[in-house]
Amino acid sequence: MISSESSENLLNKAFQLTCFILADREAALRVVTGALTKLEVAFAAQGKRLYYRPMGRLWSRRSQSNRFRNNISFNELHLLQRLIYVESEPFEVGQEQAKGSAGVGEEDLVIHFIKHLTRKTVKRNSFYVTLGLSRLLYSYTTAETMDIYNAVIQDPERVKDDYYYRSRKGVLMQELKQRFGDLINIGHGSRGEERFEADNNQGRFVELVRECLSFFTPWHTPCLVPA
Repeated sequence: MISSESSENLLNKAFQLTCFILADREAALRVVTGALTKLEVAFAAQGKRLYYRPMGRLWSRRSQSNRFRNNISFNELHLLQRLIYVESEPFEVGQEQAKGSAGVGEEDLVIHFIKHLTRKTVKRNSFYVTLGLSRLLYSYTTAETMDIYNAVIQDPERVKDDYYYRSRKGVLMQELKQRFGDLINIGHGSRGEERFEADNNQGRFVELVRECLSFFTPWHTPCLVPA
């Protein structure tokens, strides 16, 4: 909870995250202010959502494993981090649409892309996080991604088949295409599957990607997977 961390440290953390996304101090201040303003309402709305329990014959006929609710529950710190992602998006779009030397650069686009991918996957559940990072950021195969998720979930009854992985990947790609449009290029794999075209010199972004993942990992998240 926010009370466990000093307000000053929390604000600094939020400001540093926003500055990393936007590289603009004035815009970062506006984003953090907007996120803090909406935090209480967002936390109350989440509480009402979690109180709801699905009922009815269709739900009761599902297997026990399929009846698990996989929606993420955020504490106040994580909600603030997510609100920063939401509030920063109009500023990101404005940068991307700017013309000339004031426009967004390649590194800024990488940051915006990974931030948006994080936002879209973390709000769902660990399956989407694993799928998004493995298949849309890194180039793991579907089979390798399945192995990674199975190690994370540690529950054989909740294993999903490869068709589900491919269909959910398509959903994430559509959301990213809607967000970035012509700023990203689409190609096709050997089986006709859509994929994002990679840069010819991917190595120059390795450190930036690592920095992005460090910034965008939910705050105070321990690694629970065995070594």
